[in-house]
Amino acid sequence: MAPSKNISDNYCDDCKSHLGKRYFGLFGTKTPTKCHSCSKQLCSTCAGNHTLMPFEEGNEPPLTEKSALKSYCDDCFQKASILDYSRSYDVIEATNSSDGVVNLLFAHGGGSTRAMFRPHARILSSKGYRCILFDMPGHGTLVRTTLTLDECSKTVKEILEEESCVPSRTIYIGASFGAYIGFHILSQLKDKFSGAILLDCGQNVGPDCSLKARIGLYFMRKFAEKMTNKAI
Repeated sequence: MAPSKNISDNYCDDCKSHLGKRYFGLFGTKTPTKCHSCSKQLCSTCAGNHTLMPFEEGNEPPLTEKSALKSYCDDCFQKASILDYSRSYDVIEATNSSDGVVNLLFAHGGGSTRAMFRPHARILSSKGYRCILFDMPGHGTLVRTTLTLDECSKTVKEILEEESCVPSRTIYIGASFGAYIGFHILSQLKDKFSGAILLDCGQNVGPDCSLKARIGLYFMRKFAEKMTNKAI
């Protein structure tokens, strides 16, 4: 009598979808991807969603080393990530703190995470600034949150309230995607900031913007969800 087959053998351990058999021509089947850490089997979608280059921060491997890219199950991905998944933002306090400390809120670029500005925040905190780095919806620890302009504004508002940021001493800093989204955030939360620094966003997207910019904004709203960590 043939041994019974574990029903989980043909399913992805993350999303529970059926793996099935994928034939290459007339011969063979495709072996499911294994989690680099715990060896759970993963479908191609889950394996692709949880791929990273594991390293200790400050000791990054060469980017040309393709073999360094590894796939993980959801749980192991969070453990291997340099992000703390117990929260969606980090606060780096000023080393020379005072009652009048200035808050710098950093918004990363598309497809990145709050870790993008860590080197800058460390330097600025040593100069007396309190730095807040957060993940945009659809990115990092918020990868499962739908990316919309209003969701970005909501995320920022909640952080400012949780951290009791005084508007007169709070500055928004955004780069690329974080800068373009910043135009909307600043228009919705204009009473929450005293100023802003917007980097790598050379196109005027304000009320008097050009037709070219308006077309760009239309497509940005349409395809914003494609700029998330998961999509990229």
